[in-house]
Amino acid sequence: MAAGRRGSFLAVIVAIFVLMVLAVIVRELFMLVTSGSPPPQASPVVVAEVTPMVFADTITAVGTARANESVAVTSKISDTISRVMFESGDQVEAGQVLAELVDAEEAAGLNAARATLEEARRERVRVAALAERGVAPAQRRDEAESAYQRAAAQVSAIEARMADRIIRAPFAGEVGLRNISAGELISTGTVIATLNDVTIIKLDFAVPERFVSSVRAGQLVNARVSAWPEDVFTGLVTNIDNQIDPVSRTVTVRAEIPNDDGRLVPGMLMRVEVRRDERMQAGIPEAALMRLADQSYVFVAGEGEEGHTIAQRRDVVTGLRSFGYIEILSGLEDGERIIVDGTHRTRDGGAVRVASERAAPPERLRTLTPRPDLPVRQRAVALPEAGPGEVAAAPADAAQESFVLPSSRLGTAVHEQGGASEAEGDAGEVADDPEADTGAGQEAESAQAPDSPGDTAPLDAAADGEAGR
Repeated sequence: MAAGRRGSFLAVIVAIFVLMVLAVIVRELFMLVTSGSPPPQASPVVVAEVTPMVFADTITAVGTARANESVAVTSKISDTISRVMFESGDQVEAGQVLAELVDAEEAAGLNAARATLEEARRERVRVAALAERGVAPAQRRDEAESAYQRAAAQVSAIEARMADRIIRAPFAGEVGLRNISAGELISTGTVIATLNDVTIIKLDFAVPERFVSSVRAGQLVNARVSAWPEDVFTGLVTNIDNQIDPVSRTVTVRAEIPNDDGRLVPGMLMRVEVRRDERMQAGIPEAALMRLADQSYVFVAGEGEEGHTIAQRRDVVTGLRSFGYIEILSGLEDGERIIVDGTHRTRDGGAVRVASERAAPPERLRTLTPRPDLPVRQRAVALPEAGPGEVAAAPADAAQESFVLPSSRLGTAVHEQGGASEAEGDAGEVADDPEADTGAGQEAESAQAPDSPGDTAPLDAAADGEAGR
């Protein structure tokens, strides 16, 4: 009796369980037929699209930023500062006056030298005219010419010393902190200020010798600094040292980076990448790549039967890694969707459900690096070779540089070329002009000409003697 009731109870329990299972199966089949939703075993995954990206072979290093041109402005002489004509941080042009030293003594000497030069010039003209007519001997003309040349050299020497008292900027750039004041006595070598041209930053960095064959002038360089960690400063390799350091076994490479905005400062530590063979290639996130022994593969989210999404295994050939992405050399096409997250729950041919899609890579990783616009370097003009006993002449189009002494309160300098040809030209002009001839004859009355190596006689007596003969 008790056994019969126990059997009936178990039968009822089994029947209820069977009915529940049948109800679940019917409900799932009904939902599948009516809504077309994926089967219950579909795994949720995150996908990403295969995108063309920029990849390049890179050599990484660290270097120090240097100014394009940098100099400590100093004085050649010791004296007192009379005027300071700049302030800290000023932008100055090439040749701009920065400071002046006291020059009263030199100015007085220059005025005296100019007076002597003018006197020597007049004497040269008079003697040249007399020598042209045969009144004065050639020796006297040569002595006058030599006196004129000595006076001109004296003026040039004093002008050069005067120019040394005017401190100028050797090139255009930004002045650093001012270290002097008006009235201060400075000595030779005293640093007045530091002048830097930072329109271009020179970046020197060391590369191991095994990369010497891979580095070439003209290659792109990407550099970063701690002050602006999100910004990339692009430049070009310009020079490679001609020797390898035997201690560190590295070679120094120099790159130039445009710095028009002035954000880069000399002395900054920069992380640098030398880029070569830059190319556009398909790229995927690193998380999507699966490895099995020596094989690399990914799961592609493709279309299965009845429109469901399934995972398809695809073997790939990989290349470089860059900023969390992997270069795909073969096996995938641009635009295909690959599974990035959820790969551990995915099998080849298994149903998947796309839960979300990862955003595309940043624009800077999908754009080729533009080449920076750097100024063209001017090479030195090569002079032609000269034969034996000849002087090499510069080409006609070679740039000629000259220093012009600035006008000042001292007056205008007397510029005379000098030389025997000029003396003869002046004498010719005097001889051709009747009025000049008369003036020269009047001046000869008070001048003296040498009669012998040891004696001198009045020129008018020599002229009278010549007329009597």
